[in-house]
Amino acid sequence: MSNNKSKTTSQLLKSKSPTPDATDRRSQKKKLVNLQDIDSILTQLETEDSQRDSKVRRVCNCMARRHPLFEFAPNCLNCGKIICTKEGLQPCSFCGSDIIPPKIVMPLSNC
Repeated sequence: MSNNKSKTTSQLLKSKSPTPDATDRRSQKKKLVNLQDIDSILTQLETEDSQRDSKVRRVCNCMARRHPLFEFAPNCLNCGKIICTKEGLQPCSFCGSDIIPPKIVMPLSNC
């Protein structure tokens, strides 16, 4: 006869290793905060770069989830696409129409 004993599911679950202790959880959380810091710095750099190069056409499909919402024109009046600060004041990257009509843009650019 063999010495193999059958085990119930509850016995198998009890034999698993214990959960990680509190110090492991804190270090994992700290890593997440560091990732959030890195993400926020990258977002800031992307936004600054897009504001410098006014002749370069910028396309971003984040729908203002990664970059802040473009406050002057939060969405395209033609197709409704949400505009982030990385795209800024340029023709809509989806439909190509002007985000703000040219007669309104001129007074804004003089400020």
